[in-house]
Amino acid sequence: MPLRIESGQSSTAGVASMRRSLPSAKLARLARELALLLEAGLRLDQALASVARSRDLRALSPALTVVLEEVRAGVPFSDALERRPEIAPPYAIGMIRAGEAAGALAVILRSLADLADRRARSAKSVRAALTYPAILAVTAGVSIATLFTVVLPQLEPLFDGAGDRLPTVTVVVLTASRLFREYGLFALGALIMAGLAIRMSLNAPETRRAFHGLLLRTPMVGGLIRKIEGGRFARLFSTLIGAGLPAASALDLARGGATNMAFAEALQDVRGALIEGRGIAEPLATANIFPAVLLDLARVGEESGRLGEVLGHAANILEEEAENEIQRGISLLAPLLTIGLGGVIAMIIASVVLAILSMNSIAM
Repeated sequence: MPLRIESGQSSTAGVASMRRSLPSAKLARLARELALLLEAGLRLDQALASVARSRDLRALSPALTVVLEEVRAGVPFSDALERRPEIAPPYAIGMIRAGEAAGALAVILRSLADLADRRARSAKSVRAALTYPAILAVTAGVSIATLFTVVLPQLEPLFDGAGDRLPTVTVVVLTASRLFREYGLFALGALIMAGLAIRMSLNAPETRRAFHGLLLRTPMVGGLIRKIEGGRFARLFSTLIGAGLPAASALDLARGGATNMAFAEALQDVRGALIEGRGIAEPLATANIFPAVLLDLARVGEESGRLGEVLGHAANILEEEAENEIQRGISLLAPLLTIGLGGVIAMIIASVVLAILSMNSIAM
């Protein structure tokens, strides 16, 4: 099979495509099946043909068939996958390209399967934890909308003659109800249009670069993104180093796993310093964007000559810290939603009760 590795990527080449790729769980299954077949002695085209017939991956069969035809025509496997973004994300293509270059495709595919498995488990745990807050938010939203559009309009005639004798909270709630009924759909449409406009603007590299930089500077969110990106980089880089690639080539390919443009560009600068012979620990520290644990362990790994192994430990630490932070944030979400949305509903009910009590006291 033709092998090729390119080092002259643009600063944005490592950023994930906006198109949706295969879910991590299916990517893990695809990579693991290919690794098993290659380890059993099959050629790559034979392994692809077998996987394309797999019942569990039959939705991918048309795309895999196209990839198989290109591989049989002499196109490198990684290049064929790059033309089918619905199969593999950029970080997976980078790993496969490295495996081709190192002559260790089966080993890299197994590492890719393990990495995709970890990502699938993490995503599954996040979805499970978000289920209750999502149900709570929808239920509370429907309740508030019902109060504003059904209940309060029926009670408004009771308060028409009260004038300025109504409690302030009642006036605020009734005004909010009228605004919601008159402009609610318009506001919803405006929000949807604004969301679409923002999404479209993020397709422009300059806008996306500025947005990604802003995310990294945002309190709490920035720290979490640094850990996620740092852990992914350390995992990919250590895997590629372990496959026998030179550090500069491994770093160039590991950069393909970065989804944040500011992070990807910082890795491009680190690669340039690495080629100049300055090592990796110093330029990582100079970039002022990487987590402290990654910097410390990179220095230890470089001094001990076990960079790949030590960065694998860094990846374990950062992945665990990121997952713990996500779980803590989600665990706080449910009580905060309960308090916030419950408070809004309580204020609406209280405004009606106070108005009725106020009118009764005036009548007496």
